[in-house]
Amino acid sequence: MADIQPIRALVYNPLKVPNLSAVVTPPYDVISPEEQEAFHSKHPFNIIRLILGRKYPNDSEDDNPHTRAAATFRRWISEGVLVREPTPTLYLTAHDFDHQGERITRWGVLAGVRLEPFEKGIILPHETTFSKVKTERLGLIQACNANLSPIFSIYSDPENGMMEGIRQAIVSSGRVPDIAFTNGEGQGHRVWKLTEPRLVERIASHLKQGPVLIADGHHRYETALQYRDLVLSRHPEFGASHPVHFVLMYLTAMEDSGLVVMPAHRIVHRVSPERLERMLDALGSCFDIEQMEGGGKGAVEEAARWLEDRMAPQAPGTRIGVIRRDRPQVSMLQLRPGVMERRYGKTVPAELLELDVTVLTHLVLMDVLGLEAKDLDEESTISYSKSMSQAVSAVYSGKADLSLILNPTRVDQVRKAAAAGHIMPRKSTYFYPKVLDGIAIHPLWTD
Repeated sequence: MADIQPIRALVYNPLKVPNLSAVVTPPYDVISPEEQEAFHSKHPFNIIRLILGRKYPNDSEDDNPHTRAAATFRRWISEGVLVREPTPTLYLTAHDFDHQGERITRWGVLAGVRLEPFEKGIILPHETTFSKVKTERLGLIQACNANLSPIFSIYSDPENGMMEGIRQAIVSSGRVPDIAFTNGEGQGHRVWKLTEPRLVERIASHLKQGPVLIADGHHRYETALQYRDLVLSRHPEFGASHPVHFVLMYLTAMEDSGLVVMPAHRIVHRVSPERLERMLDALGSCFDIEQMEGGGKGAVEEAARWLEDRMAPQAPGTRIGVIRRDRPQVSMLQLRPGVMERRYGKTVPAELLELDVTVLTHLVLMDVLGLEAKDLDEESTISYSKSMSQAVSAVYSGKADLSLILNPTRVDQVRKAAAAGHIMPRKSTYFYPKVLDGIAIHPLWTD
C-alpha cells in the first residue's frame, strides 16, 4: 500500500546549530502570535522564519512572508546552515514527554511517503480542509520548493512489532542517538539516522501492508498533492522517483503506548445573548443537566476540577461541559440514549453519529446556538484549546461568550470513520505532543 522511502533531507549543520532546541518549533497552526514572536527572538536560524514568518503592513506580491521565507531558505543553504544528507535516510525518533503524571515515550519514523489521492484508499484523511488555508500553504511550498514540516500520520500494528523490533535492534547495538535535545517544554527528543538497507527495508515493507491515516497536517498533504500536479504539468519528464512525488511524513503506530489524543475544547465568540440565555432550556430535552454549586467567576481551577471529575471518559455516553459568560454557573450535559439516532440517523453516518464532536457540532452549535456551517470554519467565531483551564478562563475573563468542554476522540473512532470514507468535524482530534518542525526538511529537487 503506502510507498515509504528514505530521503536526502536538509538538516541543520551541527557546527552552526549545536543545539536543535533553539531552532525547532511545533507546526505553524498551533503557534500563537505570542509564541511566534518568541520563536523569532529565540535564534536567528529558528525555523519559524520559514514556516510562519512575520507579516508587515507594506507586504506586497514581491515581498511577503513566503518570498522572505524562500530567500532565507536559500541563504541558509548557501551559508551552510542547512546541509544535505549524503545518503537517503530514515529518521527513527523517540519523543519523551510527561502526561498525567507519567513520563512516556512515543516512537516514530520520519520518511518520504509517496503522495496518493485519497480515493485510492492508501492515505486516508479524517478531517475536512479549507481552501483559504490550502492557498496560503501552497504559496509557501511554491516559494521554497520543499516540505518544511512533516505530516503526522498513524498506521495499524496491533503488536507494535515493527517499531519494537527496530527499537530493540538500536538498543542492543549500543548505538547512541545522532541527535538528542530537550525542548522548552521539557520534552526529550532522540533521533537515530537509519541508512542500513535491512532496517530501511524492514520499515518500508511493513508499512506497505495497510493504509496510513493522517492525524495532523491534512492541509499540508492536500497542498503537496496540488503542488506535485503543478510541477508535473510543467515537467512531465520527471520520473516516478522524483522527490516531488513524496511528502515528508512522521509515522507512528496507532497502538504505540505514547500516542496520546487530547480533546479540542471549543471557545465560542459572538453568540447572541438571546440564544445564550435559552441554551440550557433548549438542551433540556436531549441532555440530563447538572450544575456546579457556587464557584463564581474567577474560580477557574475549581470549575476545571469539577468538570474534570464529571467528564469520566471511561464511562459510556457523551458528556459536554458548558461555561457561559452570562452566568457564573458551570454545567455538565449528559446525552440521553437514542437522541442522535432519532434526530440525525438518516443524515449522519453511523461511524460519526455517536462521536462527542458530532453531538456538539450538530446538536449544540448548529441546532441550539444557530451557527451555520460557515461559522464553524471561522476562527473569529470558534477557537480551540487542549487546556480545560484555558477554556474556562476564556469565559471568566470576558474574552469569550461560551466554552464547551469535550472528552477526547478515541483512536479507534478515528480509524473507523476514516476506513469508512467519512470526514469528521473540524478539530475532532488533538494528537499530542505535536511533531516538531526543523528535525528534517524534504527538498523537492534532485541534486
